[in-house]
Amino acid sequence: MVVLRRCAVISSWTAILFAVACGSSSPTSPIRGFGGGATGVVIDGTVNGGSQGLTASAGASATSPETFATTPGKPVTVTVVGTSISTTVDGRGHFHLRDVPLGDVQLRFVADNVDATITLRDIEAGDQIHIRVRVTDTSVRIEAETRERKRDDDDDDDNEVKGVVSGLTGTCPAIAFAVNGTNITTDGSTRFEDGTCASVQNGRRVEVKGLRQSNNTVLATKVELEDDDD
Repeated sequence: MVVLRRCAVISSWTAILFAVACGSSSPTSPIRGFGGGATGVVIDGTVNGGSQGLTASAGASATSPETFATTPGKPVTVTVVGTSISTTVDGRGHFHLRDVPLGDVQLRFVADNVDATITLRDIEAGDQIHIRVRVTDTSVRIEAETRERKRDDDDDDDNEVKGVVSGLTGTCPAIAFAVNGTNITTDGSTRFEDGTCASVQNGRRVEVKGLRQSNNTVLATKVELEDDDD
């Protein structure tokens, strides 16, 4: 009887171990972005004005993108630092990244003799980000940035545009101007930060958040004026 009980105990442990092993063999879904799950964040970029490539050589310069275009070399890769999200700049100087993590994100540009990083801040779920960057051997600079975000209530898009003011018209508080090809308008409810409505001038760098209108303009809810050296 003692032998039989020991056999029964051994059999029970064997069954448990077998069940655990079988249970752990089921596949798991890969984690995409921080916290798991797709973030819906897309970053579309243009490098050096869309000229071919960043095939960097020791003689390449920030002011001569054609130098990159005429020097054969390693293609430029763009990687979201700390993740496996990566892509290659295509023949038109464009790149596309999907499901980018939320929060502050670093993009790293690497090629022959090129290793440079930029930071995009305050990325939120659903952001559609469009950037134009200038890359040199050891540095990268954002020349223009536009963000669009789909709101949960399916109302108008909540848009964010960064860049330099041009084509300013009107009288405060109702003024109109363009930023990176996006037409902006303001009204009495627009909030201005680090300045006033009168501080908006052609050539001034601003960050605008607002609602897309039926005529494709953006009615600004907030205009933040940036220092010239930002």
